[in-house]
Amino acid sequence: HIGESNPSNDLTLLIALDENGKAEGVLFEDDGDGYGFTGGEYLLTHYTAELQSSVITVRISKTEGLWKRPNRRLHVQLLIGEGAKLDTWGIDGEIMQIAMPSDFEVSKLITTSKENRKKRLESVKLIPDV
Repeated sequence: HIGESNPSNDLTLLIALDENGKAEGVLFEDDGDGYGFTGGEYLLTHYTAELQSSVITVRISKTEGLWKRPNRRLHVQLLIGEGAKLDTWGIDGEIMQIAMPSDFEVSKLITTSKENRKKRLESVKLIPDV
């Protein structure tokens, strides 16, 4: 994203685990103006998420650049299927652990997500043909 932002704004990671229960992503941050990044004035962060024994661990696996990590909250949204997701908050740079709900709870979350999506679609007003 290019534009005005504050490095201390909340950061949201949207995570979708693969079939092996893993995910990874990279975030590049700089001041968005000029060529300071060529001299190392940036922060490149590699995030990983991994499911082990019903717990998803989200952590930073590697960083590059001269910038220090901003003090900010980290919002993790874990996709669990059919538009349903788990939400949790932590601090960027700290290891976060998310306990997976039981299969029954996951099923309820997915059912609720489907019902909400159906209601939203039913409330859509069609644009008339002109």
